[in-house]
Amino acid sequence: MKRILLILSMLTCLGLMTACGSAQDNSQAADEAASEATYRSNIEQLLGQIVALDDATIDSYLESGQLQEGLYQSLSSWKEMKGELGDFQEVTDGEVTIDDDQTTVVLNINCSKREGTYTVTIDSEGQLVSGSFDKVYTTGEIFKKAALNTLMGMGTVFAVLIFISFIISLFKYIPDIQAKFTKKAETQVVAEPAAEEPVYQEPADELVDDGQLVAVITAAICAAMASEGKPVSKDTLIVKSIRRSRK
Repeated sequence: MKRILLILSMLTCLGLMTACGSAQDNSQAADEAASEATYRSNIEQLLGQIVALDDATIDSYLESGQLQEGLYQSLSSWKEMKGELGDFQEVTDGEVTIDDDQTTVVLNINCSKREGTYTVTIDSEGQLVSGSFDKVYTTGEIFKKAALNTLMGMGTVFAVLIFISFIISLFKYIPDIQAKFTKKAETQVVAEPAAEEPVYQEPADELVDDGQLVAVITAAICAAMASEGKPVSKDTLIVKSIRRSRK
């Protein structure tokens, strides 16, 4: 029963926003300030109902399938962000922007852990089309985040530059590698067996025994000396060397 009453209460807030939208369309002379105040009041009521829910009730609403998209986003966002924001305390300020096709309401809220915002968008028919809770960053957090992003960006740039420098430093080895492979390809020749040198053979008619040659020469010398009246015994004749004539 409680669940049904809460859903009906939320739908009643949406109905009030629909009435605001119709009144704005039908009467161009309506007070714009009053319309903005009405939008803000209705969204504050819706905010009060959302932050009063516990996790179990929020889960049951999300699983029911009976919520409009804007309500579904609002409940889901509050469940996700309330751990960082803390318990809701009050609405500190708000801004309403009314356009032809939609109206945007931004409520600045103060919670137990930090400040935040609740932003909703309402179409021209007064239907809640989106809703989200966000935390407000302090000046110190903004500078810290900016510094981290800067360091990360610079670190990435330097890492890429170092990698490029390393790649360029390897270029000096390319000519040596090319020369090595080229030389290897040029010197890769299949070895052929060496030709055998021809063996010189003396003619058969020149192969004469040394002993026979000495005997013939000795006899010729003895005959020549005997014809000159100088007999010489073959025992006293000694042949020391034999040389071939070049004539």
